[in-house]
Amino acid sequence: MNPSVLAQQLQQAVSDYLRLSFETTTPFFDGLLERFLTTPGLLAKGPYLSIKLPFEKGVGQSDH
Repeated sequence: MNPSVLAQQLQQAVSDYLRLSFETTTPFFDGLLERFLTTPGLLAKGPYLSIKLPFEKGVGQSDH
């Protein structure tokens, strides 16, 4: 499974859950949740994993 696709699907699932679970009932909060969910970097931040390429062979116990 591709980690970036999984992260995107998880973020979408959390956003959908929050939209359905916390419906705003007052004018003050109207649109607040939607602005929070659509602003990049507020709900989830990335990158989740950073790897430097190319890999280099390390020295280990099996390398005598």
